[in-house]
Amino acid sequence: MFDTTLFRQFSDEMDRFFGDVGLKARMLPARVLARQGVWLPEIEVVTEGERLIVRADLPGVKPDEVKVEVTEDQIVLKGERKKIEEEKKEGYYRSERVYGAFERVIPLPEGAIYDGAKAVFTNGVLEVTVPIPPALTRKPKAIAIETKA
Repeated sequence: MFDTTLFRQFSDEMDRFFGDVGLKARMLPARVLARQGVWLPEIEVVTEGERLIVRADLPGVKPDEVKVEVTEDQIVLKGERKKIEEEKKEGYYRSERVYGAFERVIPLPEGAIYDGAKAVFTNGVLEVTVPIPPALTRKPKAIAIETKA
């Protein structure tokens, strides 16, 4: 299975390395990370009403290849993608295999009701919802932007 310690060490080292030159590891092209066995699925985090919603795009991943853990302060999504592409033509055969373990950690706001969390997997998209108290659903206030000559 997936060794989270190794992934965290790799992630920390990449952050340190790229932090020294003003970049972040997440800015590396996906193909570079994939060669190293790392795949970071795209996620979206939004609040709708009294729910925090995390959506993760997991193309090529089956629901039983994903693990979701929720604690009082975070959601952890982890698993592994295994994809094999084959092309057969007369006198020609091509096979490409893509593997990538992943782990995404999404912090929860203080007061989130983590024991009410639910996860649904539909058409390659994992959606995790966590109830949040009304006090955390405040609407942002727009402010004017001043310009100076």
